[in-house]
Amino acid sequence: MLDAVILFPRDADPQLLDQGIPRIVQLMKQASGLRSLRVSEGELMARGAAPPYSRVIAASFDSLADWMALVEVLNGEQGLASDRFDPLVMFYDARDA
Repeated sequence: MLDAVILFPRDADPQLLDQGIPRIVQLMKQASGLRSLRVSEGELMARGAAPPYSRVIAASFDSLADWMALVEVLNGEQGLASDRFDPLVMFYDARDA
């Protein structure tokens, strides 16, 4: 299984996030091998100060190939909010503990 986390920067235009994140989520829901999809609500929290990110999408996929196929779709999609800022994207193999 592969887990992916997309962190959207706090300095990104909130209106762009409000427009772009639902489109990204819609495309992710159509992805092959999607096991789970979660989207943050409200302000992110961190100890001591506000974190440098404002929104999070977390997803799990059956395989790296499924994730990379989605990445190609997202990279080819015109007009996504992420065209105007760079989210931090992390992905990693995972297993149940």
